[in-house]
Amino acid sequence: MAFAIEKKSETSFFLPEFDSQAWERLSLPEKERNVLWKNKWHPDHCDPIKEYKESLNFFRKEKGDINPSEARARNLAFEIAKGCAGAAKRFVKVFLLLKKSGVDQTRAIVYSLEFAQSDDETVENFFELFKKTYLGEYFDLDYSSALRISFELSKMYKGNRKQAREDFLAISKFCMDKDGLNLPVSNCAELSVAMSQLSQYFPEGVRHDFFKLYKSLREDRRFGVSVLTAIRIIHEILPYGPTAPNTFLKSYEFAIDPEGLASGGAAAIKFAVQMTKNSTKNGSPPIYTPPKFPTPNADIHKGYVLASEYPSDRPVQNNDDKKK
Repeated sequence: MAFAIEKKSETSFFLPEFDSQAWERLSLPEKERNVLWKNKWHPDHCDPIKEYKESLNFFRKEKGDINPSEARARNLAFEIAKGCAGAAKRFVKVFLLLKKSGVDQTRAIVYSLEFAQSDDETVENFFELFKKTYLGEYFDLDYSSALRISFELSKMYKGNRKQAREDFLAISKFCMDKDGLNLPVSNCAELSVAMSQLSQYFPEGVRHDFFKLYKSLREDRRFGVSVLTAIRIIHEILPYGPTAPNTFLKSYEFAIDPEGLASGGAAAIKFAVQMTKNSTKNGSPPIYTPPKFPTPNADIHKGYVLASEYPSDRPVQNNDDKKK
């Protein structure tokens, strides 16, 4: 006697049922499938055990203030490995820089973990900016100010970080130079950060337009404005994007033209500024506002993954317990 077997699905009995689109994706040629399904060479795929081992070896070899227990070193290494390719190197690079700068261990670990989860370009920005703002190459600022600036133009910055860094350094140098603005260090730091935050709207960076506007405002006798007035005008114009500088200059030319508005002085500048604010349809672009600056908490050593969260036949033994 024959029995009829009802065919419930075209899929194998030991596999879950997939929707037709999923099967179509799996049946695509490899070249097309890799567009939809990231292959193992994609940057988002990495070797976390490599990062874990490299981090753990660093903690085991590092002498001095850090010298963590084996349990803590493993926990930190686990967190670093979450940053995928290059995470261990990013952590070590930032940690050693901060340690050299005299930053206490707790803060150094917190900030280094932040950068381990980012990318190489972000770390390079932080590294270069912190060296130049805190270690005396440019500003020799206090630790808090240097750290804030370095974070704002690296970890917290959403545009082209390299471009922002180059804008910051170029405008800083010009600002402090005797043949440039020749302004106090604190004013230059504030100005350079404000201008660099605008880099995200200028394909080749904001420094070129900054210098162009400043040269026109200061060297063209028709403007007749002071250094500080020139800076205020530039600060008001540049947030309106890459077309704003030329709009300002053309509007000013029309304002002073006898066949135009036949204005002069402050009235012509005021008209040009107002016209420039029409460079974007609904006012100035929304400048990205950095999130709240990270602050380490008192329980930082307890804040990361505890070994007890990952059951094992051989639980991690804390070296500190041996001493008791």
